[in-house]
Formats: sequence, C-alpha cells, structure tokens
Amino acid sequence: MFFTKEWEKLNAVETDYIKLYYYDFKPGYADTYRTYSYHRICTIIDGIKNVSVDRGDSFTYGKDDFVLLSPYAKVNMNIPVNTRALVLELSDNLIDDVSNKISIELEKDVSFNDIDYLHSGMSNFMKNSILSIRDVINTTNKDKDAFFFVDLAVQKLAYSLLKDKCTCNFIYKDIHNPMKEAIILIKEGYDKGITIAYIAEKLYMSSSYFSNKFKKTFGITPIQYLNNYKIEQSTQKLRTQTVSEVSYQLGYTNVSNFIRLFKNKYGITPKQYQLSCIKHMN
Repeated sequence: MFFTKEWEKLNAVETDYIKLYYYDFKPGYADTYRTYSYHRICTIIDGIKNVSVDRGDSFTYGKDDFVLLSPYAKVNMNIPVNTRALVLELSDNLIDDVSNKISIELEKDVSFNDIDYLHSGMSNFMKNSILSIRDVINTTNKDKDAFFFVDLAVQKLAYSLLKDKCTCNFIYKDIHNPMKEAIILIKEGYDKGITIAYIAEKLYMSSSYFSNKFKKTFGITPIQYLNNYKIEQSTQKLRTQTVSEVSYQLGYTNVSNFIRLFKNKYGITPKQYQLSCIKHMN
C-alpha cells in the first residue's frame, strides 16, 4: 500500500527543498521499506510507531520525538494504534543553502559511521517548524505561495538540525559518504560511458573493494544500479528518440540487450512503451 516509489510519486507534496509524505496508518499495519537518496525526518502527528532500523534494536516513538534516517536505510515498522505520520525528505540543496547562511563547526564523530538513524526528542523550535509545515499542507489552496511558506518553515527546521551538534554531524557523515558520491557520479555519467572502474578510481578504491562496499550499502552491485538507472532514464528519452538511438546513447551496442533489460523491468518492450505514450497523447 505505502512505501513504493509509485505511491510516493502520486502522494508526495514536493517543493524546491523537500518532499512531504502524509500517512494514515491503521492498527496492525506492518511493513518494511528503504529510504532513497536523501535524509528523511519521520514525525508523528498522533499515535505511535514501533520500528527497527537495519536489524538494530526496536524502539517506539511518538509525537514528541523524531527519527532522522540516513539515505538507503532499511526500516521495519509496525503500528499498534491509529497513527498519523508526517515524513519529510530533505534535499542536499536545502542542507547546502542553510549551511552557507549560518556558521557551522563540525566535529567529526566516528561513532556515527555505522549508524543509519538518530532517534531524539523534538525541541520547541523544531515542533513549531513541523506544525507550520503541517498547517500549510492541510490548506485546500496549495498554490506557489503555500509552497513558499513550506520552504520557509523547512529552512527553520534545517537550521535547528544543523545548529545541534549531534544531528549536524549525523547529517554530514552521510553527505560526504563515498557511496553517496558514487550515486552522484552514476547519475551524472550514466549516458556518457561511465564505468565501475572509473568510479572506483575517483573514490580511491579498487574495483572489487568498491563493488563490495556498494553492495553492502545498497543491497545491489554498482553495475546493477547503473543498468537499472539507465533503464529508468530511457523512458524519458524514448519519448523523442528511436529505440536504437536510446540504446546506443546509453552504451548498449547490442539493441537486443537494451530491449531485454527494459522488458524485464517494465514488462513491455521499448517500442510498446513508445506506442502507449503516443496513444495517451492523442
């Protein structure tokens, strides 16, 4: 029901700085999900959640707490009572913009290196920011002005996180994580012939060490991630280019290989996808 990319695309409220997700859980609901490329702040409006992160000890939190999740964290959860939750996915642009406007002194805390979540109580400043965000998204008139006020409240929220030594160091240990740099390199070079060997070299690692580290972090190999990302991006390119053009642009010298990978992911061939796009346009 929840926690799929398809559901989140349909139900997210997106601004320049964040994506917001509202969840209304019923008692007995349980699920497992992963965060994606950015940090997430999980908050409770009413009710409680029982969760564990990356096979760690389980804990319970409510409306006076928040959980800050690293990118690509794995979360197990179950809901004992009716619970409404608000989740905020923070973009790196938000963190960078707020960081540049305030003075931050980082003290590298190595104890965070293998931790993918931070569970803490909310400060009054943070509570007020969350309430402001909630009030705006609950309005029926979600125009550009509403999103502007959401981003103002989100900047206040980011300010409170970055001015706190603990949350600040937790966030920055992920932003400068070499595996996140690998994701950025893949997204920037997926259609420019980027190779796993090149990424490993940029990160000062051997190809085998990088591949093992990547799989341990994300659950798939870097070549699987690269191929999957290529196929995802091909859906946009196929709207204006032929199947052969897209295949060669993405580095598949064998068009049949591209068609096979596309069909494995989407259940139809690239040509069938193109025809469905044309049908919807007419």
